[in-house]
Amino acid sequence: MAKTKIDFSKFSNVELDQQAESIFEKMTDRADLFTDPAPALSVIQTGLADFRNAMVNARYYDRQSIVRRDQLRAELESNLRRLALYVDQVADGDPHTILAAGYGHKQTGATSGVAAPNPKPLNLLAQAVGVGTGRVKLSVLPIKTAKMYRFEYREAGAEQWIDISVTRSKVELTGLESLKLYEYRAAYLGTNPTVTYSDVVNGYAL
Repeated sequence: MAKTKIDFSKFSNVELDQQAESIFEKMTDRADLFTDPAPALSVIQTGLADFRNAMVNARYYDRQSIVRRDQLRAELESNLRRLALYVDQVADGDPHTILAAGYGHKQTGATSGVAAPNPKPLNLLAQAVGVGTGRVKLSVLPIKTAKMYRFEYREAGAEQWIDISVTRSKVELTGLESLKLYEYRAAYLGTNPTVTYSDVVNGYAL
């Protein structure tokens, strides 16, 4: 029988942000399954937005802002743990239902659990390198659970993506056509085969 993993204490602030975003999005997408979440998903959404704003303010190392960020983090963790209890009730021990909610899970018996999917990257950056070089640098924030980083690109409007998988959170594309618009996306790769892509970013190769 599987149970949700609810210990977020070892997550960095960015990892907690991404986990909460994944849970909110997956449970919203499966409203047919998670019909009456407690707390409501709007509470998670508001708490996540407040936490993100507090993280930005805390970058200036103002003591009051840091205390506020940590307070909002604790509140977000608490609401995610409460929501996990609801997910456990719906799942009734089914690991696939727990994964559908965006949570990781653990086995209460001898069978080991399946790793949760990595979260959706929220901060893909694409930067052209010099005029006439046909080079673009792509990067995302690294996370501990990623074994590889997949970057994909294509000419704007094309159907086929070209993918590059690397062990680092950044890559430099070469051989792009100057003054042409490209689309980029990225994903974290781990032991779970599920791939969750970032939003698509557009940019010109120079």
